[in-house]
Amino acid sequence: MARLSLLTLLVGLMSAGSALATTPSVCPVRGNDPVKYISVYNGKPEDLVNLAPDDETDKNPKQDKFTLDYIYKGGRVATIRCKYESGAITDVELKDPVKQCTASRGKTGEVTIRCH
Repeated sequence: MARLSLLTLLVGLMSAGSALATTPSVCPVRGNDPVKYISVYNGKPEDLVNLAPDDETDKNPKQDKFTLDYIYKGGRVATIRCKYESGAITDVELKDPVKQCTASRGKTGEVTIRCH
């Protein structure tokens, strides 16, 4: 019985890890219109509180990290503005609290942003 419980726990942990690794980008997919830029806001974009990425000395030049948990502790929400190659803009309000978001730039310049 203990062996079965341990196996169940291990399978659950492995599934959780792989789910985190495959979390979809926050920005909605728009066919052949890739995201080229993102902006991260404390609140709504019209509040004009555009956030800079965290300052990291060992930073990957193709990644930017944004620590956001303090926003939710202050009773606000974070918003991601997705700017597409066509010029289209989509704002995604992150109503559920997230701790951090990581924006990554691909080989062709497309941007993905994942939050956890």
